[in-house]
Amino acid sequence: MKGKRGNFKYAYNMQSAVDSETGLICAITISQSPTDHYELPSIVTKAINNIGKKPEYVSADTIYLQNPNVSFLIEQKINGLIPNRT
Repeated sequence: MKGKRGNFKYAYNMQSAVDSETGLICAITISQSPTDHYELPSIVTKAINNIGKKPEYVSADTIYLQNPNVSFLIEQKINGLIPNRT
C-alpha cells in the first residue's frame, strides 16, 4: 500500500461492522486501499450476507461521506448516519 509520504509498505486497511445492540462483529474486510473513502459498500454487503438481513441504520465516520457510499445506502434503502466535517 502506498504510504502518506509516497513510499510503499506492507500494510492493510481493515473495516469492521459491529451490531450496536449486541456488540458482536458482523463482518470484517481487509484491503490494500490507503483510505476508507470507498470501503462502505463492501463491508455493508458482507454484513448483510453474514446476518441475513439489511440493517435499518448504518453509522460511519466523516470519511465515508462520499457520493458512491451515499448512493449505495439510498439504493439499499438503508439510513446512513454519517456526519459532515462541520
